[in-house]
Amino acid sequence: MGPLSSGHMSEILTAALAGAPGDELAGLPMPDTYRAALVKRSETGMFDGLESSDKDPRRSLHVEDVPLPENRVTTDSDGNVHLAYKMTNNAEADRLYGELKKILNHTGMAEHHVLRKNFYMDMSIPVAGVAHQVGTCRFGTDPATSALDVNCKAHELDNLYVVDTSFFPSIGAVNPALTAIANAIRVGEHLLSKMA
Repeated sequence: MGPLSSGHMSEILTAALAGAPGDELAGLPMPDTYRAALVKRSETGMFDGLESSDKDPRRSLHVEDVPLPENRVTTDSDGNVHLAYKMTNNAEADRLYGELKKILNHTGMAEHHVLRKNFYMDMSIPVAGVAHQVGTCRFGTDPATSALDVNCKAHELDNLYVVDTSFFPSIGAVNPALTAIANAIRVGEHLLSKMA
């Protein structure tokens, strides 16, 4: 599929703003690439008093890869692990890092405190050395697009629950540890209620 026209993007935006259910949104055509920006709910106050044209989400300094169904971890019949990963939002991340370096240059800190965004990707780190991996066992309501249900139980197994960060649909641009802990507690309480 090639790039979509602005009319298609308007259709997606209109449906999302109208509160269309997930299955309706999932049926809309998506472009091969697109830009995405993330603003945490707790940071929306930074836009208070600004004109709409000045409400730029890039000011929040959060960039993450857009989740792609093609990004996945699989195994072959010999048990070898394969990673399929396509980076997204590179242009947005590059601009953000450029802005951060400009700000830090005024304090003389940029040279020693800003690493290339690919710093870890360039190093030979084994699978055991990575952190903040998410989405490899994502949750949802549809077994065709998720491995786990909303309570982090495998769709097809009654006694398998997954409560690490692999259930996240995306990283959220921040360290996921506290969210993973909160979710483990939530799932634990769910399991206790089933046992009562």
